[in-house]
Amino acid sequence: MRRWAARTRAGAAALLVAVGGCAAAPAAGPATPAFPPLPDPVTACTSQLVHWAGEELRDADRGYDYQEMGLDSQQNDALAAIVAAARKQGPSVVDGMARDACARLAAQPPSSPWGY
Repeated sequence: MRRWAARTRAGAAALLVAVGGCAAAPAAGPATPAFPPLPDPVTACTSQLVHWAGEELRDADRGYDYQEMGLDSQQNDALAAIVAAARKQGPSVVDGMARDACARLAAQPPSSPWGY
């Protein structure tokens, strides 16, 4: 019986030590965001137009329509103008034209009551 009592006491002591270590950790400082902040709309739009203009200038047509490329109809019209100008003047015009088009589009009110 003594062995059993000794084991029980030892087990209980081990359990208390283990449970005691499960106390809540001290509060940490402010949590870092799980995701980086979103870019501003002009930067996001410019990145899209530059990317897709590059694809079209390389003749890498995958058969995507403008919605599959993540563009709205106004961005698609801007993309067509950018690609046409780049074919005449060279690809160096793409970045500036894309940035100008996106700044102009961002300044306009939405074209529909649903925001797109």
